[in-house]
Amino acid sequence: MPEKYNLYDHKLSAETPFEAEYFPPESRIPLSVIDMHPTIHLGVLLKGELKYWIDGHVRLIHAGECWLTNPLEPHTALEQSPDREAVVATFLLEEIGRGFAGWNLPVLTPFSVNAEDRHNILAETPNTEVLRLGNMLKDCILKCRDKFGKFEQWLLLHGIYAEVLKLFDRFSGVSSAIGMDRLRPALMLPRSHPGRPVTVDEAAQACSLSAGRFGELFKQYTGTTFSQYESRFRLSGARNEVMAGRGTLKEIAADWGFYDESHFLRIFRKFYGSTPGAYRKKNLAVKYGSKKE
Repeated sequence: MPEKYNLYDHKLSAETPFEAEYFPPESRIPLSVIDMHPTIHLGVLLKGELKYWIDGHVRLIHAGECWLTNPLEPHTALEQSPDREAVVATFLLEEIGRGFAGWNLPVLTPFSVNAEDRHNILAETPNTEVLRLGNMLKDCILKCRDKFGKFEQWLLLHGIYAEVLKLFDRFSGVSSAIGMDRLRPALMLPRSHPGRPVTVDEAAQACSLSAGRFGELFKQYTGTTFSQYESRFRLSGARNEVMAGRGTLKEIAADWGFYDESHFLRIFRKFYGSTPGAYRKKNLAVKYGSKKE
């Protein structure tokens, strides 16, 4: 099978923290590749139905519902109805967190659960407010092309994300924008040094905190430890290389900061429940309806 996984860089920054795109019924959300990138996707289905695949889990999305992807989480559309209409925003998690600073909202919680649980939470009920804001974002994308229009899009995106956070607010491990702001330097470190392990001491120093206090805050606001977060980031990057068929396991392990191939295999099996080869074969089968690579 030809290579189907696409590692994409949207080249977003603090100056350009997001992109927003409208998909009218006559267009198609791309089906040909499985997309992966270090940014967030937040989509709102305005009309029709969309079957979406995120990291091996499939969900049928209806009008008024959202889908949300983690950084470096493989995803793609599988099927879509002819009347499908959607808006999709791509943004930097740390930048949208700035907009919620001081309000004690669970900014990080949607990303502390796996793709399947996130699917289930977002599918609980169609949200009329999400649909209203999504249509406003669509109109703004179509009509507002200057810097004020982009700013309006950014505000609407915050409104949609606030509706998403309401669904996650009752879950454990709730994070806040206050913590997000304090921990932002640590959250960015793995992205600044892809493939190199980042220690807790380095992360604490970046936040001007003691290691003990940093560990307490990170666990409180993200629901996980920094070591787990950092390891998951590198493992996700390595997993993407496996899925794309780039390099040997030994080379991938070295590129993403694992001690050796056996260490990488042990961590991969523990987290994903199978060897890299079996994981790739299974997920390509889910995507393409075939058990052959």
